[in-house]
Amino acid sequence: MAECTDGKNATAAANAASSAAANHAAGRQAQADALSNIEWIDTYLTDNLGAPPVEEYSEFIEAFADITDRARRIAREKEDIKRDKRVKKQANRRAATDKFLADVTALIDEPFREKAMESSSSSFKRFVTPFVEDLMGPYLRAVSSIKKNTPTELAKEINTFLRSLDQLLAMNFLSDDDAFESAAKAFFRESFPNMDAVFNARSYFGCNRLDSNFRDIMKENLFFKALCDLKEYDLSPMILATEPSASLVKASKYLNEYSLKRVAQRAWKKHFDFLKTDESFDSTKNTRAFQETHNYFGKVLAKLDEYSTWLDAKREAAKSEEELRVWQNTDKVRLMLQDVANGYDSRSFSYFMTHDFELMFKYQIDTSFRYEQMRLGWSQEGWESNSSLS
Repeated sequence: MAECTDGKNATAAANAASSAAANHAAGRQAQADALSNIEWIDTYLTDNLGAPPVEEYSEFIEAFADITDRARRIAREKEDIKRDKRVKKQANRRAATDKFLADVTALIDEPFREKAMESSSSSFKRFVTPFVEDLMGPYLRAVSSIKKNTPTELAKEINTFLRSLDQLLAMNFLSDDDAFESAAKAFFRESFPNMDAVFNARSYFGCNRLDSNFRDIMKENLFFKALCDLKEYDLSPMILATEPSASLVKASKYLNEYSLKRVAQRAWKKHFDFLKTDESFDSTKNTRAFQETHNYFGKVLAKLDEYSTWLDAKREAAKSEEELRVWQNTDKVRLMLQDVANGYDSRSFSYFMTHDFELMFKYQIDTSFRYEQMRLGWSQEGWESNSSLS
């Protein structure tokens, strides 16, 4: 009986202690909820750690705030000084650059001063003329390297180069008695009637073609090569200008102007690929290549004409639904011929020049066969073995 009573008393005491702890925790939580974060920290520091109240720190806090403000003010002043120095340095650099440009420009020969010193609209280049860019660029990037005589030396080099262009445009190095040279002279004079036309021969990034490589060619007195360089070594319009008009009129029935130009370019590239690498002007070699180019161009036009006739006969003979479907477009023959001439990557043209008409026709209308033949071409199998025109 006594044991039972003791057990009940122990349980009651435990419940009372638990209730008191819960009430105390609830009170502390309510007190904490009523305080702001800063107040709670202050209360915790005071009650639990015995720290002095915040009022006793006021002098330290004021001193700390003053030091912090002073440090920020000094940092701002230093940044202002740095910015002012940077702005002044940029202004001085700009002034030095402008003076340098003005000094050099004033010394350039007046006839081509404006064109030679023309500014580029590209963010990659300062000048339209790359040769001038190459000379001026290092000094514009490091104005401290500019010496007193630098403008004079640069202007002299630019003037020497540009004066040599007069001799280039005279074209006295080309004979009027040679078929190739007379045709070249007529073509170049039409392309470059004056100095402005030379400066307007565009290359990339809005620049012209008067670069350091062109200057080096001129220094070697390779005037014909220099003119070829201005035309990117493509003188194929000479072929069209000297080809018999009857041949061109006949071809114009199925080839437009662009297609004729493409055929001429292919013929020119095939026979004049040496122009870029030759270090001297070989009149005999050029004349022979010119004649070979004309012969090749004529053979290509003749084969295209034969293919046109063959396609017309193929269309007239079409009877089955599948055959008739090929010729639904009434302009199909002309489009197929232009595909040969215009082929973007030259594969259609190369295939045409090395295969018979039946295979060429299948190559143009059968996509699977076309890809199969292209793979053979990539692996260098068989295209030349069925050549029909050397």
